[in-house]
Amino acid sequence: KETPGVLSVAGELALRPDVRGKSQPTPNHKLTRNFVEKHCRSDVREEWNTPSDERISKLRAILNALQEEKQATQILKKASENDEAKRKLDLTRASVDKRLARCKLKEEHFNMKREEFRKHVLENEKSLRELDSNIDKWERKVREEQAERRRLEIEIRVLEAELSENEKAREVEQRKIARTVQYKGFLEAVVESAEEFEGDIEILIGRYNTLERSNAELHQANATRLRELDGLREEVTRTQTKLENERLMISSQLDECQLSLDRIRDENKDLEAKLNGALTDRELKESQIGVIENAIDQLFGRAVASCRLPTRLKQMQESVNVKYAPVRGERSDVRLEAMLEQIIERLGDMRDIYCEASAKLKMNKPVLRTFEPEPMEVKFEYVAGVQDLPGRLATSSSKRTLTSSSAHNTSG
Repeated sequence: KETPGVLSVAGELALRPDVRGKSQPTPNHKLTRNFVEKHCRSDVREEWNTPSDERISKLRAILNALQEEKQATQILKKASENDEAKRKLDLTRASVDKRLARCKLKEEHFNMKREEFRKHVLENEKSLRELDSNIDKWERKVREEQAERRRLEIEIRVLEAELSENEKAREVEQRKIARTVQYKGFLEAVVESAEEFEGDIEILIGRYNTLERSNAELHQANATRLRELDGLREEVTRTQTKLENERLMISSQLDECQLSLDRIRDENKDLEAKLNGALTDRELKESQIGVIENAIDQLFGRAVASCRLPTRLKQMQESVNVKYAPVRGERSDVRLEAMLEQIIERLGDMRDIYCEASAKLKMNKPVLRTFEPEPMEVKFEYVAGVQDLPGRLATSSSKRTLTSSSAHNTSG
């Protein structure tokens, strides 16, 4: 067996150009080389594997195809192929002409047959129309006869039903006659004994029929009254049920209203308690505010009394006397704020004076007994109400103590 490597080498040798003639490779050589490189190139690893028969046959076919033929041979082959194709074309044209001739003959035969059939159809159309009209007539007649037969069958069934009903009525009448025969003697005896019947049984039977009709009318009237009574009873029951439901609804609404009333009363009590507490808090706060205002007035009076400078005294009094109150405020609040500011400034001035005096005394170092300033203490008393506020404030002012340091005397 030949290996793929040997076949590839053989293909390359077949495609190698003639070095002696130094001829350039033709386009066929290039196409063949590309074909060999595409289909005959093998990997080195394939040389170690045994090729299959299919691959060997394929490569042999490729190798045979790669053998280059001369141009004259190719021209002869092409000429023979052209002659063969021309011969086949002529044969085809001849066969086509024959088929066209046959087709023309068949077409002429078909046209002849068609004309014959058309004549035959025209000849038979009249007979066909007559047959159609006869068929329609017979069908209408058959339908009429079938309708008549059905009508007669219905009449026969109706007559049979009437006959059966009449027979049943005759049997019923016969049974009635058989039952009433035994009472005939009794009726005759009653008619003969009672003069009001005048010896006629028909009068007695008429009287009996009248009583029967009256009894039926009475029963019907009784049934009507019973139905009316039942309707009235149902209406009364519905009315009682409706009234009972309304009473229950009203009672439930009353219970809900009572619960709402109790809840509102409890809420009212809570609100009253809150209101009383708020009023008490208000009175307490108003009393505290009055005490605070009084204390501020006293502190401001002490601050004014302790001031010895006329300009400072005038400034303090002018700052407290507010001419115009703010839009969203009261004049008393502005006055109290001004008094507090002046008190704070005055206390600051007194603290500065005390610090300067203490520094001077420490520099001179005299043996003096100094008094330590005690913190100012203000005591307030709770006032329960605001009705007698001026008298209580006057009473509480005697109990309020206000102490200051000895720096006041030294500054004076």
